[in-house]
Amino acid sequence: MSNLVKFWNAVVAEIDARIDALKEVRAYANEFDEGDKGRLSIKTPGALVAVTGNGVTQKLSDGRLKLHVAVAVAVICEDRGKTVDTTAASIAEAVVGIIHENRFRVDGVATARSDPDGISIINYNSDKTLGRGLSVWGVGWEQAIIVGTATSVEPPLPDVPNGGYQPADATRPE
Repeated sequence: MSNLVKFWNAVVAEIDARIDALKEVRAYANEFDEGDKGRLSIKTPGALVAVTGNGVTQKLSDGRLKLHVAVAVAVICEDRGKTVDTTAASIAEAVVGIIHENRFRVDGVATARSDPDGISIINYNSDKTLGRGLSVWGVGWEQAIIVGTATSVEPPLPDVPNGGYQPADATRPE
């Protein structure tokens, strides 16, 4: 399994484990668009997690790549229209908290030690979704992960006293 898929699965697992109100959380293979909002089949309240693309890729010194991936979570709830349903908004806010903590457990995958970037929350409700009895909120962010296999190993730092400082006359600075 690729590191990207392991990361994706870890995001799904973390959201599923930490938000009890969700009846279903699963990976979603497409980008979200206007047509999807009325066609999605999911137990509600539910969440779909999609990796929607990638941004900047940086080659690391050991041959692996630091890949910035865009991730989106769609929170879908029933909305019967009698009052404004705030469940989806509340769950989306909880997802933001999980993302901000950046504690996705990914065994065997080196994840970049960076904070999620550009976390956003979006109200996707429209006449089309509300007319079908759905309330949809989205959360998106960018996350750096490490992919690929190391092709070289960084040499270890030399074991020298004083952090490597060695003055020419063997004296220590004051």
